[in-house]
Amino acid sequence: MTTIKRLLAVGLLAVSFSAAQAASITLNPSAASVGVGGTVDVTFTMNFTGQATLGGGFDLLYNAAVLSLDTWSYEEIGDPDFLGPATPGVGSITAIAFGDFAGLTGPAWFGTASFSAIGAGTANFAMSDNVGPAGPFIDLVTYAPITVSYVTSGFEVTAVPVPAAAWLFASAFTGLIWVRLQNPISV
Repeated sequence: MTTIKRLLAVGLLAVSFSAAQAASITLNPSAASVGVGGTVDVTFTMNFTGQATLGGGFDLLYNAAVLSLDTWSYEEIGDPDFLGPATPGVGSITAIAFGDFAGLTGPAWFGTASFSAIGAGTANFAMSDNVGPAGPFIDLVTYAPITVSYVTSGFEVTAVPVPAAAWLFASAFTGLIWVRLQNPISV
């Protein structure tokens, strides 16, 4: 009975370790809120700890009524020949790809997208495996597709930037006081 319990404990430990080490790609905006006309950088990190990858690609979708893509840049990670074309479109960047024949593992930052806020609303993002030339991420050992957890985060785009609204209110209030002082009320 003790041997069965030990085997069961080792099995549960292995399952929990592999679940904790799942492959992931995370999107991190530089701000929680930005005003229309402002810009925000979104960084991308990968974590293939516990499951090395040959490489692969993914697509990014965003709300084109709220954001406009300014630039996309790769950080050199792995083999430069693996870097995908990262094709920008309206509301998307497709075939964001990276890899290396020696395999990629562990956490690493691999790219940044800069966006301009063009409309008020919530800037939501979605990511998924690329179905085009880059394809899904492939396991270094088994050559099987890897299930990647895509972690996204959005932010709010406000119609009037909060600091600008405060300055606008303060200048209008000061103007009203100045007009009142220039025209005293006579009784």
